[in-house]
Parts: sequence; C-alpha cells; structure tokens
Amino acid sequence: MGTETIFYKKKMFWWICGIPSLVSCFYLFIWATPRYESTAVVRVYGAGQDSSGSGSAAMEGMGGAGTASSGSYVLAQYIASWDAFQKLDPEKLQQHWSSGDLISRFGGPLSLFSSNKMRLWGYYQYRVKPSFNEESGLLTLTVDGYSSDFVTQLNKDLLDFSREKLAHSGTKADQAEYAMLLRKIHTDNESLDADLERISALQKKAGISDLKSAYQDVLSTLSATERARVDIGTRAAATAFLAERGQQIEVLKTQLSSLDREIAKQKDTVARQSSVYKAYNQAEERVDQDIKNIVLDEKNMLENEKSIIRDAYYLDVIEEPVHPTNPTRPLALMWTAIILCVSFILYLIVK
Repeated sequence: MGTETIFYKKKMFWWICGIPSLVSCFYLFIWATPRYESTAVVRVYGAGQDSSGSGSAAMEGMGGAGTASSGSYVLAQYIASWDAFQKLDPEKLQQHWSSGDLISRFGGPLSLFSSNKMRLWGYYQYRVKPSFNEESGLLTLTVDGYSSDFVTQLNKDLLDFSREKLAHSGTKADQAEYAMLLRKIHTDNESLDADLERISALQKKAGISDLKSAYQDVLSTLSATERARVDIGTRAAATAFLAERGQQIEVLKTQLSSLDREIAKQKDTVARQSSVYKAYNQAEERVDQDIKNIVLDEKNMLENEKSIIRDAYYLDVIEEPVHPTNPTRPLALMWTAIILCVSFILYLIVK
C-alpha cells in the first residue's frame, strides 16, 4: 500500500491526461487567435404568407408554435452555395481567414492544410452557418471570423445578396412568361404601326384624309342622283304619254341626259375608290384588332406582375447583424475542462 505511486506522479497520467491538457491550455488561453461572431435573425415568407405570418408571430408570443417556410430552406441553401461564396470576393475571404492561428485558420488542419478555392468554399461553409428555429420559423445566420468589422460586414453582405436572390426565387416561370409578353407587346405595337402607316398611305393615294366619310359621301350622292333620275324618268314617261311632241318632254330628256352623265361619273368614282376603300376598311379593322390585342397583352402583363409578386420570397430582418464588441471564441474554459475530463477518463480506463 505504502509503495503505491500517486497518479499524478505516473508517466502514463502525463502522457494521456497531463500533457494534452497543458497543450490545450497553452493553445486556448495563449496562442489561439480570438474569434468574433456576428448573428442576425431573419424571417422569410411569400407574399401570400404575409398576413398569416403576422398572426403566427402573435401566437408565438403567446406560446404557440410556428414552422420554417420553404423560403427559409431556400435561403439556407443559397447562403451555403457556390454562387453566394463567389459574390463575397473569395480573395478577401481567404486573406482574412488565413490571418488566424495555425490550428483554426484557413490552410491549417480544418482545410486539410490545403488552400485551393474548393477548400476555401468548404471552410466558408464551416464559418458561415444558418440555423432554424422550428418553433418560431425564424432563421439565425452566424458568421465567425477574426475581426468584428469583418464578420459584421460579411453578415450584412450575405443578407443583401440573399434578399435579391429570394426576390427571384420561385418566379422563373413567371419571368419567362413576362419576357414572352414583352415580346408579344412589341410585335403587336409593330403591327399597329404598320397598319397605321398603311392607312396613311391610302389616304395620300386618294388625296383625302377621311377616306371612309368621303366614300360614303360619293355613295350618297350616287344614290340621290339615281333617285332623281328615276323621278325625272317617270315624269318624262308620263309627259310623253300626255303630250308626245310637246316642249316639256324635250326639257325632261335634257335633264335625264345630264343625270345619266352624272350617274356615269359617280359610278366611275365609286369604281375607282372601291378598291382603295376596301383596303382602307381592312386596314382599319386590323388597327382595331391590334389595339384589342395590346389591351389584352397589358392586362396579361399586369396579372403576370401580380403573380411574380405573389410567388417571390421576401426577407424581413428581425435582428440586424450584431457588431460584436468582444471575442466569443475559442471558449477556452469550456474546451479545457472537456479535454481534461475526457483525457482523465481515458487515463482511468487505460491504467
């Protein structure tokens, strides 16, 4: 009993428990670069969820439960994506995250001592973490780095890029329809311009600005002349019957001859203008149809814009990115205690 060595005097204790604990203390309390965390809390919703979201927020305040929207998962996927990483200036990210201590920095064990762009992307996903609160439906974005200014600005940039991305998520079909409607409106406007040009050309050809009214006037004049000829012809026949050789019949015959010439002239005018009027009438009908098409296109465009608003996701910032005043990591006391306890348990098992 008296010869039994105290545990802390044994070499095995120092190899398994003592040295690892001292090394971890040296790293965590002296060598490790202090790290700052900036957090932001956001809510993602669709236009149709806006009013219901307000109600759910009220219920949450009374102890109710909510659920994360599909937009929250879209946001989380986007934050971790290559596109978001590329937008954040990878060279600037590498420069900052390479400035820490040997263990935690980029290019150290966490990136398998590699410094290529794909490893940087993986390191970025390790330092930028979105997390869900399934009860409230809120998403918390945490950014970890070696400078309070850096993590705060990176958090703000991510929220700005995400807001822009979410505004277009879920609306690709609507955007394609919008582009198609723009092309159709452009085509219908071109058709309207062409038909108006055709009407202008016909007016110049006829030398009349209101060709339709002028043509109707010619037809009215022709009709009136024909009615006058019928009237005079009837009177001439009656006069011829009553006074076969009288003076009055000669006057009526002269009037009939004059009316025949006028009718022939009017018919000639109608014959010449009828083809022009027909083309003019067709052009007017096409203009009316073009205008109806444009009105319908604009109505469809308005419905499409409403659909884009309805299908898009929107981001409400519940808590702006926090600008940390003090480092929050590497949590030296906690990790020292964990390492000491684990190594001591391991020592007890091995001995």
